[in-house]
Amino acid sequence: MDEYDSGGHPGTSLRLGSRLTSDSSRYTTPSAIQVLPISSILAENSELIGRIKLCYGVDRQTFERDLLPLISGYAAYVHLLPATPAGFFSEPGGLLRMGLETGLYSLQGTDGHIFAGRSTISVRRQLEPRWRLATFIAGMCAELHRAMTQVTALTSQDHRWPAYLAPLWTWLADQRAQNYCVQWDSAKRMTRSTGLLAIAMVVPQPVIAYLAQHNHSIVPQLLQCVGGLRGYVDRNVLDDLVQRALALVIDQDLKARASRGGMQAAGDHLERYLVTALRRVAATHTSWIPNSEKSRVWLGRDGLYLAWPAAADDLRRQIELEQWQGMPRTPESLLEALLTTGLAQAHRMNQPLWPIQPPRSKTPIDALKLVSALVLYGGDADVPDIAEFELTITAPALTPAPCGERAQMRANDSPTPSGTLSTTQQPAADPEQAPVAAQPAHAQEAIHPSNTQLPPPPPPLPSVRRTLRAPIRLAPNIRDALSVIIDSLNGGLLPAQCSVADGGYFIPIRIFDQLGLQAPTVVRALDEARMLLHPPSGGSPNIAGILDGETIPGVILLDRHVLVEGNDAIAKTPATATNHVAAPI
Repeated sequence: MDEYDSGGHPGTSLRLGSRLTSDSSRYTTPSAIQVLPISSILAENSELIGRIKLCYGVDRQTFERDLLPLISGYAAYVHLLPATPAGFFSEPGGLLRMGLETGLYSLQGTDGHIFAGRSTISVRRQLEPRWRLATFIAGMCAELHRAMTQVTALTSQDHRWPAYLAPLWTWLADQRAQNYCVQWDSAKRMTRSTGLLAIAMVVPQPVIAYLAQHNHSIVPQLLQCVGGLRGYVDRNVLDDLVQRALALVIDQDLKARASRGGMQAAGDHLERYLVTALRRVAATHTSWIPNSEKSRVWLGRDGLYLAWPAAADDLRRQIELEQWQGMPRTPESLLEALLTTGLAQAHRMNQPLWPIQPPRSKTPIDALKLVSALVLYGGDADVPDIAEFELTITAPALTPAPCGERAQMRANDSPTPSGTLSTTQQPAADPEQAPVAAQPAHAQEAIHPSNTQLPPPPPPLPSVRRTLRAPIRLAPNIRDALSVIIDSLNGGLLPAQCSVADGGYFIPIRIFDQLGLQAPTVVRALDEARMLLHPPSGGSPNIAGILDGETIPGVILLDRHVLVEGNDAIAKTPATATNHVAAPI
């Protein structure tokens, strides 16, 4: 028995702990997988196969003739490989089960769907069974590429499965292996086009010939779906059904794992759905024309940016239109998903959005920077002409002008009128003596143009950072507006939109109107979410507060809904008065 053969037994679960090899990006599962015959593997999945037969709607003989050889071919290729190292379908046989479930739900999606709707009834009668069969094959084989990229089956260090040449079961039989282990290589990027090599070892040629009869679209759409080669403008009906089914299957498995006490981690499949949504929105929305007025997309020499959260709202609507289950919907979750999948890059560690200044824009905007314009456009030929301007706002230089020795000499050599001291010669002020010069600063500069008054240093950034902690049930648009208001206390581009108060944070009512929301609706939603401070005697949460010396109506957001990070957090005391007065910023 070699070092990778731990003598696994039937039913042994594949533990997810890892044993590091010489390459830190690779690890091998500590438990070996027993080599079982295909008949035993199919018997373990008999219930799922029975559901497929019922959905396909044929008798047993027809099913065993048409579909069972395809299922057996798929099982022979993937055997008991897991689909992921630690995520969805990560147990032995996970890739097989994911393929069968995706094929089942894809096949169910064809019910009530009319293929070749512009053809005659007789032509549709011939094409309908071919479309349904192709949909099942595409769903079952949609993730075949997983067996050819990040995962490798091996019986020893020197005996590795040549996934491009033979099914796993065929190779194991040739090796006369009793067990095999699985090695993962996270450094490799999954390439869906490799599935085109595997499908030739799963689907017999007579089946391909049958699908190609009387049409020129079924086989191309099947190959586009399996290889991930579809376009993002021309709709592939078959791929739409498969991707919808795949998202549902993965979401169900993640939820089932979470219900059993596991962690519901984000799937590695999110990238393709996010790219699809981005490209479809860019191809169909006029507001995504780059560098146009009020555009969501800005493309300059320093990269491509999406105006946020406006772009997130468009993505959410597209995801809902596609009916993809388990996808991020809120601006926060979409932002996190785009950063996690590597499609976007953060500005700073705690500041993912970039401040940009588009041309003709009076104020800066927050934007999300994509790692490349190819994320949105797919090919170099599709990328629009890059504008010559740069969008990112850089910090202004703090060096005053004029500066240097020559400027200092000019300041010292300039004549000083009687009764006035220059800034370089003025003595220290006596606290008990009146100031020497009574003129305002701008008057002194007018009299002494050579004595340049240095600009005051910028205010120091706050040593604490505040972020909103809103309940999930709060509406996304209200949550976004509230996040902007609280974030204004962190010393960003916007002036402070709220202030610290007893028991929380005073927010003027007018701020909600300025952010495009109806203030009464926002206050009612915050009050229903129990986020506002009420007077001890009860009554309305509406109060009068002071912000920048002005008494204005507002509300107080309870401090428990704001996360304060830092060492010098401001101590807060519970409010006891009915009229809470906020401390001015």
